[in-house]
Amino acid sequence: MSNRRRITVGSSWPGEGDCVLGRPRKHSDGLRRRAVDEVLERGCKVPEVAGQLGIVSPESLRRWMKQADIDRGVEGGSDN
Repeated sequence: MSNRRRITVGSSWPGEGDCVLGRPRKHSDGLRRRAVDEVLERGCKVPEVAGQLGIVSPESLRRWMKQADIDRGVEGGSDN
């Protein structure tokens, strides 16, 4: 079963206005951008930046970097 909860917002019709709320993010978008920039623009190492910014898992920063590449069009996002 999912950890998400479903709430209905302002509707009397079943299924209308349903919202699915996910888990809140541990790290803000600003922190994510800063961490990715530190690695890409300044050439810092992922574990070093993760430790300095309080990111528990360097793998999280690696995933953010991969997503940044996809967003910039550097990587297609497909493993094929």
